[in-house]
Amino acid sequence: MKFVVISEKPAPDLRNRSFEKSGRMFLAKENLRVVIDGSGMFDISLNGVHVVIFGLGDSPVYVSETMNQCGTATLSVSRRGFYLTIGNMIYVTPADRVRKVLSGEHRKAPVFLVREPRQLSGGDAIN
Repeated sequence: MKFVVISEKPAPDLRNRSFEKSGRMFLAKENLRVVIDGSGMFDISLNGVHVVIFGLGDSPVYVSETMNQCGTATLSVSRRGFYLTIGNMIYVTPADRVRKVLSGEHRKAPVFLVREPRQLSGGDAIN
């Protein structure tokens, strides 16, 4: 008997995305603090981070100063990317690096802005 594995989601075309380093995340008391250059500071509770890392669901992201919810943290389908949607912007950091920050192996993790390419009239993408 032969088995066939069918992907639930098509693999993303990596040429269509570019990543720009735009901040960092680190532990701050009972939160994982996300600092986005030029945008401010945001917090995710450690319990919420663990929910996301274990793949159990999403977690809210809060503005550090006011604790108003401003976004969501999610795990990618491949479980390699830790995505943050803050406002209308999407940021990502390697999930393995988040795990190492939580364990104390690393102090900080980089945060990258996910840029979708602009489309030309001919269908070719420009970053």
